[in-house]
Amino acid sequence: VGRWVKTKGDSEQATPETLEQAVNAMLDYTSWYGLGIADDADIPDADWLKVAAAIESSSVSRILAITTSDEKCLQTASSDDLASKLKT
Repeated sequence: VGRWVKTKGDSEQATPETLEQAVNAMLDYTSWYGLGIADDADIPDADWLKVAAAIESSSVSRILAITTSDEKCLQTASSDDLASKLKT
């Protein structure tokens, strides 16, 4: 469908956008099923939760895959990591 324009490089014509803006733009297209985001930037949990909410509220069934290096996601007793927040 496209790609996330996080910064404007020398050859970029597009305006930089937030993750939420990029995902909302993709929601206008129905020809995709899953979205996987693997980024090395420290994206705040609040941004991930907005993206998850947008995809979950879509009338088309879709999945979201997120990578994280937060070791708390592996701890079953943790309740303040992204995985725990997404479960609620």
